[in-house]
Amino acid sequence: MALRTPSEAVAYATTHLTTGYNGMCLAHVQDAYGAVPVEPSAISAWNNSKHKHPTADLASAPYGAPIYWSQPGNPYGHIALHLDGDRMYTTDSAAGHPHEASISDWQNRYGYQPLGWTEDIENQPIPGIGEDMAISDQDAQKIAEKVWGYNYRGAAPGGNMFNLLVYELAHLVWAYKNSKVNGDKDAYRLLTDIAKNGPHDTWAYKNSKVNGDDDAYKLLTEIHQQLGQIINQMTTTGTDQ
Repeated sequence: MALRTPSEAVAYATTHLTTGYNGMCLAHVQDAYGAVPVEPSAISAWNNSKHKHPTADLASAPYGAPIYWSQPGNPYGHIALHLDGDRMYTTDSAAGHPHEASISDWQNRYGYQPLGWTEDIENQPIPGIGEDMAISDQDAQKIAEKVWGYNYRGAAPGGNMFNLLVYELAHLVWAYKNSKVNGDKDAYRLLTDIAKNGPHDTWAYKNSKVNGDDDAYKLLTEIHQQLGQIINQMTTTGTDQ
């Protein structure tokens, strides 16, 4: 029977293997992956693995990978399932059940020494391991810098993709012309004219259906004058219209 993938192993462990397993960390990971038991302990599984990656930075392990520790005075070691970054899914005799925990906190609290991670569980290859591997913030930054700084065969005006998008695309927008809207003027020229003449154009607006030959300023001025006359008339006559 094929082993589960790392994502499947984590999903299975966190939904089905949530009780018991006190002092049985290797059995917990075996069952998560559906592996056949071979080794007697986590440290033995690590020592005999043919596909191990020694590292003190267990947070860099692929998602779902088996991660291993040694511990002074403990001949069995420890194994757990890596999640993302500093997180793992582990058995815990103190808690009495498997749970998610901090790798660094675990190491500091119990004195475990990180060994690394493996692409197998007791030399049974794990399918798809590393395909869900997360990258660090530093690596993500490096990738972003490469992407934004990329210039395909000199095709990007300005030297790279960042300049192309920021400057060249902006230039195309401002230089856009639409004969149905703004004649021979580009977008920049049109908006500049509006900024300069907008207030004047607004007050000078005429609509024959509303105000005949009067512009907006003259129309509002006349309305204001007429209202003033009515108020004065009401005041002087003392009548209540």
